[in-house]
Amino acid sequence: MGQACADFSKTSIRIALKRGLARQTIAQAVEADTAQIFGQLAELRRNHKSQERLAERLQRQVGVVRLARRDAGMAIFLRNQRQMISRVEDTDAFAEETLFYTRISVRITRIGPSFYVARASLTPHALERLVERSAVAIDRPLLDAVDAEAVTILRHAANARLIEDGEDHYAAGLQPGVWAGRVDLSDPEPEWGLSYSNPEARVPVFSARTFLAPEQMRPTLWLRWKDDPSLSLS
Repeated sequence: MGQACADFSKTSIRIALKRGLARQTIAQAVEADTAQIFGQLAELRRNHKSQERLAERLQRQVGVVRLARRDAGMAIFLRNQRQMISRVEDTDAFAEETLFYTRISVRITRIGPSFYVARASLTPHALERLVERSAVAIDRPLLDAVDAEAVTILRHAANARLIEDGEDHYAAGLQPGVWAGRVDLSDPEPEWGLSYSNPEARVPVFSARTFLAPEQMRPTLWLRWKDDPSLSLS
């Protein structure tokens, strides 16, 4: 009985704090200069030392969440804020500040750097559900944990490891559970300075709507999440 009371108290504290922590996390998120970083990546060359120096510079820049070196390039994860407008029947309903993460995978080819870009968005509501429904630490800055979750979402998306169920998509989180949302397409931002072989190119965005702990999942989703070893990323 004592343990049950303690668990209930912890849950109540999380529910009480979730909105404030979500808003605080977004407000504290320092943004990357995405256009400048694209410009630096465009100068990437095959020279190993040159790549090493660039990686070191990029890792020191604000808003750079993670960088992974590769033999023929690198993958870099950036954090920004964007205002997301929700629409109902083609009418703007409300706008809210949202965390936007960008994964830029750059590979050196014979004709220069080649880019693949994907993004993930996390709304205040999704962050609130992470606080409420997981054991993520709330006695330290939440932003570090959210950054790590976003990197995991983008890695799953890049490796085709999203769970699809009808029009819905799910990405396994670092915390036990899944991010529920959908894959949207957005236009590349003009300031990135990229040119495209296909003028109709769009950037995939995993739009996370909420976080589901195991007890919130439908049985079929829970089984796929639990039994699919490919959803675990080191």
